[in-house]
Amino acid sequence: PPNVARLIGSFGCYAYGENSDTAFCHMFADGKVKFDNGMELVCKTDYPYDMTVNYSIVHGGSLAIRIPGWSKEFTMLINGKKQQITPINGYIMLDVKDNDEIRIILDDTPKFVYPSVKIPSVSNMAAVRRGPLIYCFEQADNGDILSIVLKRGGNIRVYEDSFENDKSIIKLEVDAIREKLGSELYSLNAPEFSDIKAIAVPYYTWANRGKNAMRVFM
Repeated sequence: PPNVARLIGSFGCYAYGENSDTAFCHMFADGKVKFDNGMELVCKTDYPYDMTVNYSIVHGGSLAIRIPGWSKEFTMLINGKKQQITPINGYIMLDVKDNDEIRIILDDTPKFVYPSVKIPSVSNMAAVRRGPLIYCFEQADNGDILSIVLKRGGNIRVYEDSFENDKSIIKLEVDAIREKLGSELYSLNAPEFSDIKAIAVPYYTWANRGKNAMRVFM
């Protein structure tokens, strides 16, 4: 608990930084920020579920906004007009004025993540990710998870659904196949498979629904 308190108390230093003439937005966090160099802005976002980040500039100056490495594509608008800006060392650099409106739309496409063969425990497997969130597959949604194999190049559908205590989260529905479980540990018969939809939830939500097997890499 003391570490959590320290993290919350110092979060602003992780999310924002500044020098004499530039305000740096390292992370996307909803709230109002005043910098010692005189700049001031308001950030509105539902990140990391909604990939749209809005900045309302109260007092202008030089603004540097970090674009995460996982978002290879992004859209940026200044006062409603689309801009073509290439990040420099991971940041887009802007000169902003009072009352300017900045909108950044990051890539929200769910993707497969493939580990290197240098990691034997997950070699030839894949995980799924949407935005900055890695997802996992739980027994609560899928039944036996050891018998599930994700389809190579399969579709991933994004949808919102209820979770513990009527909370709502973004889930992923992934094309997969399930191997029919036999009674023997070893068999001379080739395995049989059926098509299914495997359900993935954000990794941080796991272990909230009782004893429950879980996998990240499939």
